[in-house]
Formats: sequence, structure tokens, C-alpha cells
Amino acid sequence: MRKVIVLLVMLCSGLVMAQERGAKNDIIVTKNGELIQAKVVKVTENAISFSYPGETVLNEVATSSLEKIVFSSGRTQTFAKGARSTQSQQPLAVENEPIPDEEIYLGPESNYTENQLTVLPLSYIKNGVHDKKMSNQMTSFVTAFMDSNAKPYGITVPEMTQTIDKLVSADIGYQKLGQATPAELRDVLGSEYILKATLKDDRSSGQASRDLYSDNNTKTLKTTISIQLELYGADQDEEKYQVTFSEDIALNQAATSLEGKWKSSIKYVLQQLLSSRSL
Repeated sequence: MRKVIVLLVMLCSGLVMAQERGAKNDIIVTKNGELIQAKVVKVTENAISFSYPGETVLNEVATSSLEKIVFSSGRTQTFAKGARSTQSQQPLAVENEPIPDEEIYLGPESNYTENQLTVLPLSYIKNGVHDKKMSNQMTSFVTAFMDSNAKPYGITVPEMTQTIDKLVSADIGYQKLGQATPAELRDVLGSEYILKATLKDDRSSGQASRDLYSDNNTKTLKTTISIQLELYGADQDEEKYQVTFSEDIALNQAATSLEGKWKSSIKYVLQQLLSSRSL
């Protein structure tokens, strides 16, 4: 009985040894031509881990020193410049690395100050003629009003003199101002928002259809004030906000100024702009 057991043990051992001798190994080919028969256990971006036949100890070698691996399955994995080639069929474990700044697209750099509104020199047209003095007064009034009332919206407004200096430096006078595009003005003024407005004081039409009446022996007539206001936002050549306002005003015939009247009218228009949430 003991002889039978010994024979069975020897037979099993012989079969195991035969299988090990007959098992195929992976072949690692180095760049200097060396062939290493091994069992490849792990492949990473920079190194591979393997064990020699009949051993359990893991060894490691850099992929930069390898030319290829011929696996026992017949598949070949090649290496180039220290990294795996596109012939590799197994995914690599790649560590997360920060993206270089030059590869991150942040959009075009803005050439203006955000949340800043510039009031352009406004036009006061009296009976079809540009009134420079009244235009300056209206521009100063609108600039001061917006500077005070737009602050709760986080909007800043440059001083009128600063705006004039920038336009003069860019050789943009009254005629060129009307021809310049919002984009061109934004480049010169450096503001996100551009505000334009024109006020027409049309007394001639008022006189043509005036309604005279007696009030304490004082004659009055009606005249029409028309206001057109346009707001341009960032990178826009079309109006972000636009409104046209018109009203008839009773004016003492002896009066030469509409100052109190036009201020209340344009103040109303500006308040509508602020409440529109266009800023």
C-alpha cells in the first residue's frame, strides 16, 4: 500500500513539473537586445513588474529601457521613448496632472472695465440746430445723475472731463462721435457700457401750432421735447436698451430756457433705464 501511495505522489509531481516546463512565459525584450523570460504581472506608464519562472519575487524595470513584450498569448506590446506605443491594447493608469495655463481657454481678454458706464457727450438740438452750451449742461447733468443713482447697481461712472480727454486723445470730435461704432468707442473709453442720448427742443413746430391763451396777461405756447436714449453693453453693436420719449410742455413765451423742464424729462427717462435692469 505504501508503494502505491509513493508512486501516485511521484506521478503527480511529475505532471506538475511537466506542466510548468510546458507553460509559456512572457518574453521581455530590452533595447540592448536582451531577452528575459518572465511572467509579467503589471504594466504602468513608467515601469513593468515581473517574476522569473519558478519564483514569486517581483522585479521591476523601467519601460524606457524596453523595446517590447511578447506575451504568452501571442500579443505584442511595444514601447517608444519610454512610453507605450499606440499598439498597446490595455489602458494605462494615468495620474491626474494639472492642466498647463497655456492649455486653458479663458475666453478673449476684455479691453474694458466691467460694470463701468461712460456717458458720451450728449446732443441738445434746439430748433434743428446743435446747441453746444445746452449739450454740455445736459451731459454734466446725466453724468452726475447716473454716478449717484447707478451705484446701488454696482455701476461706476467716469467723470465727464475724463471721457472728453479720452475722446480728444483718440481724435474723436463731434462729427466722428456720431460715426464711431460702439465697439470703437468701447476700445477708446474702456467701459463696459456706453450711454448715448439726444434731446430735441422743437420750438418752431410748437409755435406753428401754438395755443395762446390769457393767464394774468402772460402769453404761453406749447413746445415739444423729444428724447432718444440708447445703451450699449459689452461686445454689442446693437442697443441693449433703447427708448424714445416725447412730451409737450407749456412754455412762457418770454422764457429762453427749458432747463427745469428738460431736466425732469430726462430724469424720468434715466429712471426708466435703471428700473429696466439692463445694467
